[in-house]
Amino acid sequence: LTMTWNTGLTAATLTGSAAGKVAPTVSYEDGGKTLVLSVTTNFAGNDQLVVSGLQYMGFTAPSAADYLQLVVSGAGGGTNASDSRTIQVVAPTIASAANQVFVVGQAATAISAITVTDAATPSITAARDIRIRIPAAVSMSWNTALTTATLTGTGATKVATTVSYEDGGKTLVLNVTANFAGNDQIIVSGLQYSNFTAASGADYLQLMVSGAGGGANASDSRTLQIVAPTMASAADQVFLVGQAPTAISAITITDAATPSITATKDIRIRIPATFNMTWNTALTTASITGSGNGKVSRTVSYEDGGKTLVIDVTSNFGAGDRIVVSGLQYMAFTAASAPDYLQLVVSGAGGGTTVRDSRTIQVVAPTMASAGDQVFVVGQAPAAISPITITDAPAPTITAAKDLRIRIPASFNMSWNTALTTATLTGSAAGKVAPTVSYEDGGKTLVLNVTADFGGNDQLVVSGLQYKSFTAPSAADYLQLVISGSGGSAVSLDSRTIQVVQPTIASAANQLFVVGQAATAMSPITVTDAATPSITAANGLRIRIPATSNMTWNSGLTTATIMGSAAGKVSPTVSYEDGGTTLVLNVTSNFAGNDQVVISGLQYTSFTAPSAADYLQLVVGGAGGGTNASDSRTIQVVAPTISSSRNNIYEVGEGPTAISPITITDAASPTITAAKGIRTRIPATLNMVWDTGRTTDTVTGSAAAKVATTVSYEDGGKTLVLNVTTNFAANDQIVVSGLRFVSFAALSPPDRLQLVISGAGAGTAARDDKTIVIATPTAFSGVFKWGVFGDVGISMGGGLSDSYDSRVGPYNPATAGSNGDLASNTDVTLSSATVVKGDVSAVGNAYNTQGVTGNVITDAARILQDAVLTCPTVAYSQDLGRLPHGVTYDPSTGALVINGGGKLTLTGIFYYFSSITLTGGGTLTFDNGGRHADIWVSTDLKLSGGSIVNTSGLPQGLEIWACGNPPAPSEWDLSGASSNVYLSLYAPNHDLKVNGSGDIFGAFIVRTFSAQGGARVHFDEALGFVSGPIYYGNPYGVSVSPHTATASQLPSNGTNYPIVFTLLNTGSGNTTDNFDLLTKRRPGTALSAVSITGSGVTQGANPDSARLVNLADGASAAVTVTYAVGNVPVGTTDTLVFTARSVGGPTNSDSGVVTVTVVRPRLTIGR
Repeated sequence: LTMTWNTGLTAATLTGSAAGKVAPTVSYEDGGKTLVLSVTTNFAGNDQLVVSGLQYMGFTAPSAADYLQLVVSGAGGGTNASDSRTIQVVAPTIASAANQVFVVGQAATAISAITVTDAATPSITAARDIRIRIPAAVSMSWNTALTTATLTGTGATKVATTVSYEDGGKTLVLNVTANFAGNDQIIVSGLQYSNFTAASGADYLQLMVSGAGGGANASDSRTLQIVAPTMASAADQVFLVGQAPTAISAITITDAATPSITATKDIRIRIPATFNMTWNTALTTASITGSGNGKVSRTVSYEDGGKTLVIDVTSNFGAGDRIVVSGLQYMAFTAASAPDYLQLVVSGAGGGTTVRDSRTIQVVAPTMASAGDQVFVVGQAPAAISPITITDAPAPTITAAKDLRIRIPASFNMSWNTALTTATLTGSAAGKVAPTVSYEDGGKTLVLNVTADFGGNDQLVVSGLQYKSFTAPSAADYLQLVISGSGGSAVSLDSRTIQVVQPTIASAANQLFVVGQAATAMSPITVTDAATPSITAANGLRIRIPATSNMTWNSGLTTATIMGSAAGKVSPTVSYEDGGTTLVLNVTSNFAGNDQVVISGLQYTSFTAPSAADYLQLVVGGAGGGTNASDSRTIQVVAPTISSSRNNIYEVGEGPTAISPITITDAASPTITAAKGIRTRIPATLNMVWDTGRTTDTVTGSAAAKVATTVSYEDGGKTLVLNVTTNFAANDQIVVSGLRFVSFAALSPPDRLQLVISGAGAGTAARDDKTIVIATPTAFSGVFKWGVFGDVGISMGGGLSDSYDSRVGPYNPATAGSNGDLASNTDVTLSSATVVKGDVSAVGNAYNTQGVTGNVITDAARILQDAVLTCPTVAYSQDLGRLPHGVTYDPSTGALVINGGGKLTLTGIFYYFSSITLTGGGTLTFDNGGRHADIWVSTDLKLSGGSIVNTSGLPQGLEIWACGNPPAPSEWDLSGASSNVYLSLYAPNHDLKVNGSGDIFGAFIVRTFSAQGGARVHFDEALGFVSGPIYYGNPYGVSVSPHTATASQLPSNGTNYPIVFTLLNTGSGNTTDNFDLLTKRRPGTALSAVSITGSGVTQGANPDSARLVNLADGASAAVTVTYAVGNVPVGTTDTLVFTARSVGGPTNSDSGVVTVTVVRPRLTIGR
């Protein structure tokens, strides 16, 4: 029988008639197979003993029914009797349907169906239930999440389907609800094994039917086994935070003797989730060798965001099959990670770890620690760094090849102070780093030049540098350590923080001021410190008006009203800096976080010019400190504008002159009110006044209805007053015209009209954007002072009048001058399309003058009528040479007619005709080699159907003079011409009609001037110095050029100044002549003559006179006049007049004038 006595029990319970003859203490023999009862007294006949209280045990195997044996003959004696009852050891059986092999890390797996069969003598009871135990040596458990089994078989109804577990999941408990009968059977399925944590040899499930904690009553007929392949990298690998992608150490994977790697589940090599790196998923082809290399694909893939490498198994592995994987990379070493192991997974996606690598992977990083957190204030001056300690890892990483970089985060609003290039270095590695530093990334990165590789745990302490450019608040952040070269990733963050904080400033409201406004109360200003306070007694508080805002604090007020939580920390007595643009508040105690003051009771003043909206600046870093915060509200200085339609130049002594229209526009925030009116003031520097006789103006524009047309004047006529009847709205505009300026009493430098909108005597709110100048009248000393003078009237329909100076160069529309003046002793009538670049002067009225760019002068003083010239005393021109077809001329009558396409060329310098008629396409050409020609005409000039050509292209080269007094002077005609005409025409007793559309270069003095065809008159300013005809038919004449010149000179102090005049013999008849040369000064306050020199010139007894001899007809000579400038005040002007007089005909002379202004020396320093 496979059982024994329980030798652990040594006291029996004895009863019966012989109980007193046997000791209750028992013992055992034969290895527990024999119970020994010690008899103390011999029994008598029929004595009886009943033994209880002992146990059997050691039921190791089933045993058939048998009998206990009684031995009374001593130890080793034979059996004296057998029990009348039997003992039997029976056993149920357990049999899984199949052996099961699992892989370490495998997911929960279904059990092979288990059949439990009770013995013929049943042993399974409701009291003891059924337990199926996994041996302790097998590293797996039941899946305790499953609590319902599938049960079949004859005993299925005697067992509940709800199961439970004991022994930490090692034992399955089946709840038996009714005792089994002999050979009852159940088949258990629908449950799982799980937690395959380690390889385990083949073993057997154990069946227990004797209750919790009982021994195994039977073992499974099938085995359980857990197997595992192996994985081994060729070497441990250490990586650096921020390191570039790095090749793997070759990984060898070997399957178990019982193979576990299948095509269904593939191979996965997983980086632990807590380990800060990934596979380089850009590489999709591995190098694979080994006995199993033909059973895997070399094309790899990745799972889990790059944490898991997937190798596609194409055929199941055999026992011991091996592959070696290489050619791939690790990357994304984002932070330090302690040594850990790659994980091999062969149970499919998401499977548990089957085995770990035999080698380690590790990510290391040096550390960085500033000595303390640092808080900066927006706008503060450069600040010293807290010393920074850098400690390399035990496996050193800092090298001379890559250097050290300390980077300020890109989003953090500060930089290194790049002006400092020498650091203070201490620590064990100080000798391995150069103290001369540099910077990258626009000052965001400090570069420390490492001269020798660091050793493990080497340490460097950096100080002596600064941060700067605290441009805006930044939340707490960390410096970044970079050891992998320029542009590398951060390997470590500082253990301390950097932060930029900012107090705030907020006025209660935006404020708008007007240029010239009186001192005005400030809107209350609230200053709030940051949560990390920045306002200190040492640095005080300053509120600065930006330099762009044209205003100041009213420094006459020195006591402020101060309220708020920090009012007791600020003195109410204030002061000012920076010429009144900065308010200084004396802080008596440091502020705490979020402390607040509200400041009021002060004023702004000196609103001198418009300023765009801007912000007050808060300064908490002391005098001259940067701006730490800007106001949340704006300050702005606005002004209406005043704009005349053009710049104006008036002349001393000029008559009443119409104003050019003046446009006044209010600001976007309106400023012009009915209470204060509008004043337009002439500055004191301008020597003129308003014409106070004009009390009604013309007002147009969007605000015309808000201003009365009746005007008044103040300040002795210097100020025009416009009566505003309704306040202006934003950008309202008026255009004022119809008024005049008068009394141009003296020269005045350029200045501007002043707009006043704050009442009588108030400051200037705006100045005109155009200037007014009162100048000396243009000194045209000759006959032609205007482009056109029409004594009895001028009428132009379209066309143009402007000027140029042929002595300077040909006419250029882009640079045309503004001396194209029109003048009449009656009216001047223009069309709206007529443009006059010059003045219009009329003794009567001037009409349609909108195209006039100069002054329009009406009621002007009468201009003395030009004299009618006496005709030459010689006969009409006698010989014009051979006359071509279409040309007729009678010397006795002086009548020249060119028609029918006739062409006549004249080459002389003097002609006298009674009339010239040019019709039918004829051409009259003057070609005398560029010399001056005078043409005299006594009766008619009809140039209406052909062309007149002046080959010199100079108006002063062809001058036509009317002479004599016919009883009814005819109308002269210059019509039909469409090409350029160069001439001047003097005919004060003839009307002139110009109907062509061409360009006429020259000037006209006529009785009336009518141009209706769009002709363009270009006054040649060189004609302004023509004093009259040169050639009268006599042999003597002279011309001097230049007629006028100007110069600016320093006082001589030994240095004299030359000017060269050109003298031309204009006599006729091939007459050689001599000329007296004379100089004089007007008024002579600054100049004195030194000499007169030149070829053929002999100086006289004094420097004021000389003589030029033997100058042929038509020839010219250069004469140099040298003069000196006295020590007189700067700005003094004086005039030198040079005159050449014919000796043969002393009545013939001409002069040139130079006007000299005395100036001061100037020094220009360049670099």
